[in-house]
Amino acid sequence: MRGAPYGSDLRLCTAAGISTLQYEPGGIRHGHSARERVRLPEIAEVTRTLALTVLRTAGTK
Repeated sequence: MRGAPYGSDLRLCTAAGISTLQYEPGGIRHGHSARERVRLPEIAEVTRTLALTVLRTAGTK
């Protein structure tokens, strides 16, 4: 497990006993700032990863 220097609402799920994982494009360096941005290749990578996770988890029974 690795910590981060920012907060997330996922702490509410964790407090309720729900396992969580925060996975998103971009870095925190520009997050929630006037220059916030995410590169399109990073969005594509996260989209592929999430789609494969859903297919592997729920799509093969």
